[in-house]
This record gives sequence, C-alpha cells and structure tokens, in this order.
Amino acid sequence: MRKSLEWWSAVCSAAAVAAFLLLLVFSAIGSACGMQIHSLVSADALRWMYTHFISNINAMPWGELIIALVAVSVVWRSGLLNSLRAHATLKQRRALSLTMFVLLLIVLVILALVVPPYGVLLSPFGTVARSPLLRGLFGALCLAAIILGTVYGLASGRFANIADVTRACIAIPRLLLPLLPLLIIASQIYACIIYVI
Repeated sequence: MRKSLEWWSAVCSAAAVAAFLLLLVFSAIGSACGMQIHSLVSADALRWMYTHFISNINAMPWGELIIALVAVSVVWRSGLLNSLRAHATLKQRRALSLTMFVLLLIVLVILALVVPPYGVLLSPFGTVARSPLLRGLFGALCLAAIILGTVYGLASGRFANIADVTRACIAIPRLLLPLLPLLIIASQIYACIIYVI
C-alpha cells in the first residue's frame, strides 16, 4: 500500500506542478490582455512568492489535519470501532464499558464548564455563539477520541504500554507522509490563485 501511495503522490505532485505552470502562463496572458488579475510572471509576484512561501504553508490547517489523523489512528489501532460489533469478547465488552464511562466523565466535565450561567466555556455574554466551546470543539473532539481510543486499547489489551499508544498515534500519519510534498505544492497553488485573482 505504501508503494502505491508513493506512486500516487508522485503522479499528483507532477500534476500539481503542471497546474502551477498553467497558472503562470494564464496569469501572464490574462494580465497582458488587460484583465484585472495579477501576473505570476512579474517582479512583484516573484517577491510575493519568495516572501510568502512559509506563510502560504501556514495558512493551511496543518494542526487540525495532524490532530484528526492522530485521533483516527488511535481509535483505529485500539480496535474501539471493532468492539461495537455483536461478537465482541468479554474482555472487549468490559473495555467498552470502561470507555463509555470515561466518555460520560468527559461529557460531564464539558457540561460543568458550560451549563452554569457564564460558564468558563461560554462567551462573555453567557451564550454558546462565538464561545470558546465552539472555537475549541474540533480539538476537544479529537482529544476525546484519542483518550477514548487509548482507554479502550489499554483495557482490552490491544495496547500493552505507552509505546503501543505512541505507535498507534503515528500509524496513519506515517502512512500519509508521501503526500506531504503534494500538500505543500497544493498550498502554494491555492495561495497563488488567491494572489492572481
């Protein structure tokens, strides 16, 4: 699977570079024809690309992508999703019960920070709209998935120690590393499209 992913990454990266070259050509032609767009073949554009390379990469939601991949990886490697099937062993059912108890604790903690008037995770006006609760919801869900997967994995015996949990955290992100060049190129193309328009 890894070789296949590396091959697809190389093909997609080549296609992305070709798309970038087309964007260069079309922006130059459009600018020369008097269209209200910026040419990527100009001194200003070259200065912009040179000085914004890192900020263009940082504009992509890398943190969200990484934490989501880690969460999915831990849940997958722990076997938590498989435990929901009808033929789970006694040990798996007990591990699932413990995991559900931990989920209940997480929900109760969140509720304790939201339900009281002017709770810590509410907005300054005491509402959920534009509150820390909503701004941090994605991260909280990913962290909860990591905690629940870890609890289930340790309780079911799927994880023997913290090293197994660490390996589970990187299982899926490690598989997707060949796509990193494609993601960097894609972030640059996206930023260049925004610059041109």
